Amino acid sequence: EVSADSEFGYRKLSTVTTSRVGVPILNQPLAIEVISGELLKDFSVTEDLAVFRSSSSATVIENDVGQANTVTMRGFDMPRYFNGVRYSSALGITPYLVVDNIDRVEIAKGAQELFYGNSTPNGVANYITKKPQFTTATSLQVTGGNFNYGKAVLDTQGVIREREIAWRLISSYYSRDGRVNNQHREMTFLA
Repeated sequence: EVSADSEFGYRKLSTVTTSRVGVPILNQPLAIEVISGELLKDFSVTEDLAVFRSSSSATVIENDVGQANTVTMRGFDMPRYFNGVRYSSALGITPYLVVDNIDRVEIAKGAQELFYGNSTPNGVANYITKKPQFTTATSLQVTGGNFNYGKAVLDTQGVIREREIAWRLISSYYSRDGRVNNQHREMTFLA
């Protein structure tokens, strides 16, 4: 029997990372930490590695000027997944994951070979994307800051057929300068 209870706020009661289906966290035999989309939005998280600043066990080794960053947990590099598919560095090019489409990040601590195959003994992080919620809603978020930082996010969704077909469109534009001269990042996202 699989059930989906409504979850509101920062505290999430179920996980899909360890079992691939929605199972209550209390029924799991290992430690699972869920960083909710509400927390990411309230903290204005724009970088995928900034997600782990809210984690109790992951450490981010942040580099500058286009070098690949590292996430470690329990002494090993932590494998990261995107909806259950391995998220890898692009052969030295700094990988970049847009967090505007992330609903939650689930961190499962401990060995995960049963669900993820060849994995390290420390655990995994799984980014879960947003999905249509069978409601009609639109939100617009505009943010600005230091280093010519500017960001706009439009999230709109609707229902085509009640309880059967729904749609969601998420788009964003992001631009900022770095601490080093001529370091600039500009990104347009559509999902």
